Amino acid sequence: SGRYEPLPDLDTGGVTVIDFWATWCAPCVASFEKVSAWQSGYADRGVRIIGVTEAPLPLVHRFMHRRLGSGKTHFDRVQFDIAVDPDGSTVNAVVPASMRKIRPVAAIIDADGVLAWVGTPNEDMLIVLDRVLAGDWDASEFATSLEQSARIQAEKERILAEEDWSAAKESFWNDQAFLTQIAFGMAFNYGNEIKNTDPETARAFVVRAIELKSNDAFALHTLARVEFNAGDLKSAVECQRKAIDLHNAGPNPDEYNGRYYEGTLTQYETALAAEQ
Repeated sequence: SGRYEPLPDLDTGGVTVIDFWATWCAPCVASFEKVSAWQSGYADRGVRIIGVTEAPLPLVHRFMHRRLGSGKTHFDRVQFDIAVDPDGSTVNAVVPASMRKIRPVAAIIDADGVLAWVGTPNEDMLIVLDRVLAGDWDASEFATSLEQSARIQAEKERILAEEDWSAAKESFWNDQAFLTQIAFGMAFNYGNEIKNTDPETARAFVVRAIELKSNDAFALHTLARVEFNAGDLKSAVECQRKAIDLHNAGPNPDEYNGRYYEGTLTQYETALAAEQ
């Protein structure tokens, strides 16, 4: 269309954060305002944030200009550069193989063009970014720890592929995010990808996740689905309402996830009303 330009090489002497996202990744889309705030806050320190997706440009163009309930578009929400990587060459060059399918995932490239860090784009990433900017970050030490993390991630992928839930309980009983991920997968099971959707295991995992982090809206949302699947509609409604309250009380409540949680609550309330 002539309105989009290729991104220049990253050897600009500044620090670059590449935020790999996807149109289908709800947490990615929900974080647009947060990432925009990071770009605004770090711009005067020479940091450039680029949101990279592997979706083709026409799809991304339509997605970014889609009107939301507020009348805004995703394009209105984004105050950082967006780029497409349809052949996967950028993610393959930057992100270790064990993490390439994770979304969102971010990478920090230092002023010398060296990969300094890769992981989940959150507040912990900002601590690393500050250290990279201050020259107080050991990229080689991080690379060693990354290898160890890759081994852990490989075991998680094996567990998911083989549906080895006993190994998940044995090795990752204190990993709140992983337990929630498994429980969510079993409870919602989009695409029927999981064969062993044991309801009791799903319940045990998400209850443990909530024990580890009681203010996690996503975990409460998952527990609500577990209750809904078990036929306890009243409990499903109560859990979903708590999830919505936690989401709205959080530091960065967003319209996208808010509407998703509210729509799910309506589904549960409708089923409960029909039962009574």
